[in-house]
Amino acid sequence: MFEHRAQPLLSRVRFLWRLTRAFALTLFIVVISMIGGTAVYWRFVDLSWAEAFLQACLVLGQLPPEREPQSAWGMACVGLFVMYARLVFFSIVAILALPLLHRIMHALHLDEAEKGGAV
Repeated sequence: MFEHRAQPLLSRVRFLWRLTRAFALTLFIVVISMIGGTAVYWRFVDLSWAEAFLQACLVLGQLPPEREPQSAWGMACVGLFVMYARLVFFSIVAILALPLLHRIMHALHLDEAEKGGAV
């Protein structure tokens, strides 16, 4: 997916394109997660669409939910969504950080190669 350390550093335009793709992927993941979370809160906690959307936003934003479900099904589904939201949060951080970290590490290895270090 990324260039090998023996290859030259990507141009800024191609690097910005790589960042744009990473951002688009994370935006897609967030939108799908918001739709799923809203549906879970609407169906299993019996909230209005607006309240369900707010709850999904809070959970995906790593904040505690304001309304707790009363039924066992609701507790199970909301619990699964909360665990899913934690996974999504860390995945999004990784997806957004990876191109930047790779570029930094690649640039450092290029500097090493120019100074005669092992490649």
